[in-house]
Amino acid sequence: MNNNLNDLSLSNTLMRPKPERSSHDVTIYNQIFDAILSQRLLPGTKLTEEELAKIFKVSRTIVRRALLRLSQDCIVDIKPNRGASVACPTVKQAREIIQARRIIEAEIIREVVTVIDQDQIYALRQLVDEEKKNVEHHIRSSGIRLSGDFHLELAKVSKNTTLTKFIRELIPQTSLVIARYEKPGYDNCSHAEHYELIDIIARGDAQSAVLLMDKHLLRIEEKLDLSEHNVQVDLKTLFCEVG
Repeated sequence: MNNNLNDLSLSNTLMRPKPERSSHDVTIYNQIFDAILSQRLLPGTKLTEEELAKIFKVSRTIVRRALLRLSQDCIVDIKPNRGASVACPTVKQAREIIQARRIIEAEIIREVVTVIDQDQIYALRQLVDEEKKNVEHHIRSSGIRLSGDFHLELAKVSKNTTLTKFIRELIPQTSLVIARYEKPGYDNCSHAEHYELIDIIARGDAQSAVLLMDKHLLRIEEKLDLSEHNVQVDLKTLFCEVG
């Protein structure tokens, strides 16, 4: 468990919420999200405020804030009188999320090619370097997060605030879908395609960049086993060494 927690500390990525209110709820957000991305906490698992408050040694108010943030990112479902549980996207929802990204990111990449500068290209390469490093060290949750961060940064470069807002909402949902449905045995090699995409963008080839982005997102869907299953996890055991 200690190794897993140490791995999580490397995931200081752009997808993480800024500590607007309390570092405690940010920590809980990250711990839960990373447990989901690393498949230690599976869809459908109930997340009770009282149990999490005891595990993390914080108030239920802090836990509630973390769960609300996760709910806003569609990572956790909160239902009246039933509490919170890890979201369980359906096969249909998984396909819709990928399809929405294919449509939106095609336009984003067209705009990126016209506005990107050398400093932004360098920053993107650094981000992919970090993604590659985490993948090579088999840190699954960090690799997935950093892959999402790359796409979010591209959206920011485009300066299209509306499309960036859509992608900011879709990326955590995509991460959940990958964690939920990715077939066993697949290596996370998205960083190789990210490097290739940066090279094409740097050449100013918008058409090739759009085609590669679409193929890249289609490959994500090809790696998914879109069949349903549910397993319950004991929260106390999962986070037994926290604190």
